[in-house]
Amino acid sequence: MRLFLASKGFGDHLERLHDMVGVNKMALLIFNATDEKNALTRVWKKWRKKQMFKNAGFDVLELDLKVFFGRRYDLEMYIKSVNPGLIYAFGGNVFILRRAFRYSSFDDVLASDLASDKYVYGGGSAGSVIMSKELKYFVNKEDMPEVVPKKKYQADTIWQGMGLIDEYLLPHADAKWFDDSASEIRLAFNQANIKPVVMTDADVFVVDGERRGLEPSA
Repeated sequence: MRLFLASKGFGDHLERLHDMVGVNKMALLIFNATDEKNALTRVWKKWRKKQMFKNAGFDVLELDLKVFFGRRYDLEMYIKSVNPGLIYAFGGNVFILRRAFRYSSFDDVLASDLASDKYVYGGGSAGSVIMSKELKYFVNKEDMPEVVPKKKYQADTIWQGMGLIDEYLLPHADAKWFDDSASEIRLAFNQANIKPVVMTDADVFVVDGERRGLEPSA
């Protein structure tokens, strides 16, 4: 299993990601964590982040999980046809992203594919913290469970994360805009006697063979 879990983007470890991915630079990008945003905002964010990956040497396609809600077989066939070296989920609302994973069965597909080492999974912010066992600690003003996109989503809340890592990641530790939310998350962890892995936007948490933990700073 290969995981590249960032606080934001590539952090300061783009070369590490290239090393993990290898020669197959096809990247499928998931933006569903922002499905509640207005269309113009989403178009701009998608374009900017696709350009970031292209400038970093990747070929990119979007993987919109909404298209595959209730269609696991079609999702598996699509991923197989694209043959990505990397699937990367961007940040936003972790509870919306978790719904998208479940409704499309991407959670099961991803777990199976990673166990077979078919590609690297990468995430930024919500795309990273979703790998932990439980999501109840991440309730804050930026990630509210009750926020539900109008189309194709239900008002259920899925509290179980992917459970692919035992650690809990706290992103954006050095970002002023996230101070209040980080304080809420820290309090929840403290009350549960959990020590999270605190990450600045330069940091990435990697699972790669025997390597597991924060990547050393350059």
